[in-house]
Formats: sequence, C-alpha cells, structure tokens
Amino acid sequence: MFQLESKLLPFGAKILDFKDDCLRMFLKAPILTSDCEIYGQKFNCSIDSFISDHELLIEIDKINMEPKKVQIIPDDMSVDILIERMESSRDTVCSPTLIWLIQQCQHQSIINALRRSLVNDANSSRHCFEYLNKKEMIVAHLDRGIDVSIKMSSDWPLCSYGLKLISIRNAGDRPTNIASTILCKTKELANELEPQIRQHLLTLVDAVEDIIIRELRSR
Repeated sequence: MFQLESKLLPFGAKILDFKDDCLRMFLKAPILTSDCEIYGQKFNCSIDSFISDHELLIEIDKINMEPKKVQIIPDDMSVDILIERMESSRDTVCSPTLIWLIQQCQHQSIINALRRSLVNDANSSRHCFEYLNKKEMIVAHLDRGIDVSIKMSSDWPLCSYGLKLISIRNAGDRPTNIASTILCKTKELANELEPQIRQHLLTLVDAVEDIIIRELRSR
C-alpha cells in the first residue's frame, strides 16, 4: 500500500481507503497558471472557478492491481470513456494502468474546465450555448430559432482538430422554420470550412449563421 501511495502522490492522488476490491482516492485539482497556459497553449480565459477536486471509487482486480470500474465524485466527466480508452490501448499504455488512469482523469478535468469556461464566455454573445460533457458535445441555440449540435474531439480545445456539426434543426414549431434542405446544406458547408474556423466555437457558429443567411437569400 505504501509503495502504491508513493507512486500516486506526485499526481495529486491520495488513497483514502482500500477495502475488499474497492480503492477510494482523493484527486487534487490541477494547479493552473494565472495566464491560463496549459500544455504549452495560452487561452485568454479564466478557468479556476470551473475546476475542482474529485473523489474516485475504483474497483480493482486484486491479481494484477488494474482498474475494472471507476466512479467519480462529482460526476462531471465520463470515466467510462477513459476505461474504454484504457482497454483499447493497453499495448500503448507505458506507465502502470492505475497511474495512467489518474493522469487521464487529471487531463480530462482540465479539458472539462476549459470547455466550461469557453462556453461560459460564449454565452455572453448573442447566442446561447450548452455543454454536454458526457456526450462531448455543445449545443448552440441561434437567435433564429435554430439548434446546432456540435461534436468535439476528445482533446478539444487542446488539439488542432476542428469542431464538427452533427445536427442542425429548427427548435420547436415556429412560423419562421427554415426548410430542412437549407439546414442540410448548411451542415454540409459548415463541415467543409477551414480547420482554423472550426477550431473556435464562436467563429464556427457565426460562420454557420452566415451560411444560413446566404442560403436563404439564394433561394
């Protein structure tokens, strides 16, 4: 047990209890720099209020000491995705699996906090946004009564992969509903935009609105 604790301590993890095959751990929130520099990238935002400590309940295989099932409190990230990644990449996980899982939880905590901060900042614009963290998706409610569902890559915004529109639809029954053909065309054109545009939430949503206006005028 002491050997395990000493290995986990540098990652901000502390064992609270280990009974039967259940390991209960405290996971300290990562410390972030004041200018929001994360993994070499700088972001003009404040995310301290969106990041918190966690408690992990990990079901352990006592034979090989590898995690089988994980529960996190507060339940603000999808640990099932982390377990799936672990299962699918066992051959490429260099560090012990438990330490790898702790590192991934810390990484995901930063990702979630940064996404929440970006969505919070975006909500000060004329659009309204919802972050669905477990689905890794953002829903943008445009002022034209259009809902746009946007899928993120697992590491966005700390990666170069652009956001992707997975659906665009009229929100409810309105007399100004836009034809489905225009919405389908908008989705197609939006996903063909330059990666630099699709990398930023507000830039992408503004571009989507411009496409809708252009398509409406061309009919």
